[in-house]
Amino acid sequence: MPESVYGIYRIPIERVNGNSYLVVRGDEVIVVDTGIPGSAERIIGEVGALGPGRRISAIILTHYHLDHSGSAADLRAATGAKVYVHEADAPFVSGERRPPLPPNVPKETLDAYSQMRPVRPDVVLRDGDVVFGFRVIHVPGHTPGSIALHDGRALFAGDNVNVRDGSIVGSPAPYDWDSSMAKESLGRLLSLEFDVLLPGHGPPVIGDAAAKARSALKVRTLGLRALRLSAPAAAREPKVRSQRDSHSKGIIKRNLNSSLYRMSGAGTSEDYEALVPDGSYRTACRACANGSCGVTVEVRGGRLASIRGDPSDPVSRGYVCAKALASRELLENPLRIRSPMIRDGDRWREASWDEALGLIARRLSEIRDEYGPEAIAVATGSPRYDIYEWLYVGFAGALGTPSILAVSNFCFVPRAAMGELLVGGHVVVDYDGDPRLVMVWGANPMESNPDEYKYPQLDAALRRGAELVVVDPRRTALAARADIWLRVRPAADLPLALGMAKVIVEEGLYDRDFVGNYSCCFGEFRDRLSRISHAWVEEASRVGRRDYARAAEEYATAKPAAIHWGVGVDQGANSAYTAYALLDLMALTGNLDAPGGNVIFDPPPVVPSGGMFPGLPEGARARTPGREYRLAWERVRPPHHLIWDAILTGKPYPVRAMLVFAANLLVTRPNSLKIWRALRSLDLLVVADMFMTPTARLAHVVLPAASWLERDEIADRGKFHGRAFARRRLFRVGGARSDAEILLDLGRRMGLPGFRWGSVREFLDEALRPSGLTWDEFSSLGRLRGPVRYHKYRASGFPTPSGKYEFVSGKLEEWGYPGFPEFRDPVATDDRYPLILITGARRLPYMASEGRQLRSLRRLRPCPEVEIHPETAARLGISDGDWVAIETGNGRIYQRARLNPWLDPQVVSAEYGWWYPEMEDDRSWTLSNVNVLTSDGPPLDPLMGGALLRGLACRVERAGPGEVPLDDECRPRRSRPRDPNPRPPG
Repeated sequence: MPESVYGIYRIPIERVNGNSYLVVRGDEVIVVDTGIPGSAERIIGEVGALGPGRRISAIILTHYHLDHSGSAADLRAATGAKVYVHEADAPFVSGERRPPLPPNVPKETLDAYSQMRPVRPDVVLRDGDVVFGFRVIHVPGHTPGSIALHDGRALFAGDNVNVRDGSIVGSPAPYDWDSSMAKESLGRLLSLEFDVLLPGHGPPVIGDAAAKARSALKVRTLGLRALRLSAPAAAREPKVRSQRDSHSKGIIKRNLNSSLYRMSGAGTSEDYEALVPDGSYRTACRACANGSCGVTVEVRGGRLASIRGDPSDPVSRGYVCAKALASRELLENPLRIRSPMIRDGDRWREASWDEALGLIARRLSEIRDEYGPEAIAVATGSPRYDIYEWLYVGFAGALGTPSILAVSNFCFVPRAAMGELLVGGHVVVDYDGDPRLVMVWGANPMESNPDEYKYPQLDAALRRGAELVVVDPRRTALAARADIWLRVRPAADLPLALGMAKVIVEEGLYDRDFVGNYSCCFGEFRDRLSRISHAWVEEASRVGRRDYARAAEEYATAKPAAIHWGVGVDQGANSAYTAYALLDLMALTGNLDAPGGNVIFDPPPVVPSGGMFPGLPEGARARTPGREYRLAWERVRPPHHLIWDAILTGKPYPVRAMLVFAANLLVTRPNSLKIWRALRSLDLLVVADMFMTPTARLAHVVLPAASWLERDEIADRGKFHGRAFARRRLFRVGGARSDAEILLDLGRRMGLPGFRWGSVREFLDEALRPSGLTWDEFSSLGRLRGPVRYHKYRASGFPTPSGKYEFVSGKLEEWGYPGFPEFRDPVATDDRYPLILITGARRLPYMASEGRQLRSLRRLRPCPEVEIHPETAARLGISDGDWVAIETGNGRIYQRARLNPWLDPQVVSAEYGWWYPEMEDDRSWTLSNVNVLTSDGPPLDPLMGGALLRGLACRVERAGPGEVPLDDECRPRRSRPRDPNPRPPG
């Protein structure tokens, strides 16, 4: 593995028989200068060696390369990448004419030449064309298809650059370039400022020649690093050294510390400005909703110049993703909302903050006085979770409303709530404790980093030799890396977990110390497991006994071992009991609150959740709907369908107003069509967001929200890894405000109890009181962590009626629920809907419904895709790339088919979060949004009330001609200029 997977990686010549480079930028890989016989499989292997999660997005053929023995076609077929060719090469590559061969070429070269067949490129590039942030240039007589940076700095990747007697010439013999071409090449090259020099066919640029080249080409030496290369043990080959490749281990590379990765935004804005002097600032990224990644932001000329990962960050460890790299585009995006907008009839008008907040405060007070405080609902998403319990819930509590809509009922909280009930807190993997086995269950951390986790933590454990078990219906890139992959049927995780527990108990692999001294009800638990047959487990889960028994044995005997769980556990009719069964596995094996296992970390020294505001009055708590979903009710998290019903029917009480923060409800919540009806019927809908989303278009007032670069926060305080990080406000975009600023101001205007702070910094100073730090001191320090303690139950026990870990829960039985996990099969396929649908597949580079306005991200994944098994597709007359209709009893949407031979033939997996910002009408959220297909009705989780999101019965068919108003690049077929002042729906 390269020491840094960010930058330029030259594939050693002995591994691909030629000169190929991998340009790694975030999670995408661009293959440059390929076309060597048999190289396709090898190049894909080299991409895998860079680290899992990388996706080949483009193949750029340069210097007269033809499609040698189908290698580029093979790469295109295997990766789905587009093939790019410079116009200077196009006649050769397309087979219109062949390049001249030098004399005395080796026989193997002639043989390869005779096998060449034309490749039809997807895109013919001209000078100045941009490929994923890089600009393609042509140096006459030198290297067609050289790559230069978009900002004018050059990355030379392709043919060789040599320095002879202080002059730069093209490739040496066997190619003969006349002097005029060499001079033209020299002039063209010297017009650029190079950051990286990569040798190609000729002798390497090393030693004195390299120094001369750096001098002549103005190659900056600052930050240039020679990084060692090594492959994973399984991929290592005997070392073949040659003079031609003697430089391969010392090739010049760049990582994200360089200007190579400076970003190009979608536009500029006069009201985008830095609030700090030029310099470098350490902060915590929140370009997605899944916790904080340590980054360094460079400010230059009052603008965002670069973002790079912070290797010292204990969680992200230097990782930075495409979403973070697109942050300059987010700051500059002309579609950002920059001032409050008030609906005036069928038009929007700009308003001041004073007018907008005054209107909101007055209308909320009127609705509260007429209907009661519960008539006001507060809805949130997860991107600004860092103030969730403090301010969103604090505002609702001070207002006196239990009507809170968070993602919690089907994301994260089923696991956290069951953990608090049984063991006193949410358990997370102790990656610092060096687990010897990690079982990733219902998570895909290479594309989505859920909760407290980041993929680099898992990757580091695997590099240290940890075994990997992956439980997932899809063969993700992580599953491909696993020692054991269990392809569980969607919505059948609980039977599989029970089957593994049965193996551990039957084979006596459980931890006798923990079971004997710190648990109760083990005898009853063992008896309940004995009533479950392995045949039933196999039938329900579709995982063979040999496979899950092997996984259970490995998990039980590896010490320590941990379960890295994700939202796949939460999104079904058995989510709470599935979390219970996985906690049973941790307890059975002695990995609960153990070093390297699943640990309950102490929080950092800041004011705890609920400590900043008075709580919800007891009377309001008693009025919280959904007591029948007791685990959700205890946390004052009524299932969403009860709030939508309250809006539409007025029962159990009328809900007439809603505040929405960081949530595009129409796209991200189950049963979108019902939500649309409910939101349209409200007397007041207020949405705070950065863009005019489909949900915002329904609002009466839209408030411009701040991005992660525009707010001060104590980041990750509410997470469970025991850490807190400083996120600093570095920029301002127009009049955008953070959610904290909005809520503190609104609370003061309404006279709500506890809203006494005059600014966010005063609020943060008080929140940091237990640490003894002010906000300014903490922002300089950068991070805090609570004490790390293990086996806390040995002294304090568990928060159960018995004080021990209960394999059969007394509290659940007291509430009237089964104390042992019981499985209810929610999948109900029939002749009309014969397939099983997963609706929650996350894909880079997006976060939920965010990011599709950013061109750099949209270019990486322009269309939504639904994965289908090739046999199923053939039976339905569907080819790869076809637009298909996906239909359930709730609705019909369209996505493009992507054939996946690793899926169960009965399973299809659709992408989540899709809408089309470029479309002006309301079809933008109905065309490809999976939540048009989902329902918020039965079967629901009995403890949380969460909807079934994985395991829906569906049908898929090829879309008819003209049925989809989008072309193959997902652009509207008939588009109009965007209305800068779009009309709200009627």
